[in-house]
Amino acid sequence: MEGIVIIGQKKNCLGGPSGIIDGLVNAYSRMGVPCKAIRLEEGTNKLKYLFKVINTIRRSKNYAINAHTGSFLICLFVYFLSKIYVKDRSYYLTVHGIHRAALRIDGKKDFVNEWIEAFLFKKFLNLICVSEVLRNDIQRGYARKNNIYVVPNATDIENYKIKKNRFSNSTLHFVLFGGISRIKGVMECLALMAFLKERVEVPLSLDIYGKSASKMIEDEYEAALIDYGLQDYVHYRGQVHTKEEIANILSEATFQLCLSHYDSFNVAVIEGMVVGCPAICSLCCGASCFIKPEINGLTVDLKENYLERIFHYIKKSISDAEFYQSQCENAIRVAPHVRWENAANTCCKIMGVEEINYESDPY
Repeated sequence: MEGIVIIGQKKNCLGGPSGIIDGLVNAYSRMGVPCKAIRLEEGTNKLKYLFKVINTIRRSKNYAINAHTGSFLICLFVYFLSKIYVKDRSYYLTVHGIHRAALRIDGKKDFVNEWIEAFLFKKFLNLICVSEVLRNDIQRGYARKNNIYVVPNATDIENYKIKKNRFSNSTLHFVLFGGISRIKGVMECLALMAFLKERVEVPLSLDIYGKSASKMIEDEYEAALIDYGLQDYVHYRGQVHTKEEIANILSEATFQLCLSHYDSFNVAVIEGMVVGCPAICSLCCGASCFIKPEINGLTVDLKENYLERIFHYIKKSISDAEFYQSQCENAIRVAPHVRWENAANTCCKIMGVEEINYESDPY
């Protein structure tokens, strides 16, 4: 293949599939890989967009066509085009999560999109998953065995001005970037704060950033704050709007919490590690693959006694300054392994794009 056509949505947000596409497109540009990005932006005429997708694929012989989930109808459209424009092209669907799994945790259903999702997972010729966790879930849940690859997400957080991490274990300042959301484990984080409040002797706090999933979970969250007596310890800070802000928040935190029930990756985990903030992460999070327990963070199984396990890790970090500093320093060492050039180079190798001058550094 001579290059790559990327098809997906373009949204005004820092993360999600749109942010991943941005990172890949920029990396391909830096690496000299021919890349045509066909993005559906807000306000774009959808019919004109679909004709643009057709014309781009039709004219892109010897290109790999890489659709990204985000819009099920666009991905389904690309699937049908893969049956028409077959010769001298290859087709890949990058999967950023399982819509059905996320809905079920919140007690919701979406039969049409769930059907399209299942069809694509079973029928699309090649799938690229953003984590091993996601690949395992698709293999198990959709009986998909062949042509399913893993390309972990990456981050460019190194490019932004970052305050030096203070390596402080004299206070416990936690951050959560999952917002007020059940699937992101906000209730588990509150339970953890209540558990620690009665057992540690240093000041502690939790700042929550991100969206609120619904009014119902907001009400549950507010009730839990009162029940646990955490009004002075936990604060919802709303959404963040720049990478600089994210970098500074994470560099000043003691630990990042990611106690998700389902998280196909979670870029914030590796962003925190790059700036020296170890993550306490559930095994349901795809980014947990970068964490070596009690070396650069902690992974926990939410089905087990995770509160006690986290408490012992926190207690050790408080009592042993050298141990905590080693966690921070080891977390920073993940940086070379999570750059966008690594992800882009792995994609090129999977898609058979012509040799490029970049050596990937898998973790």
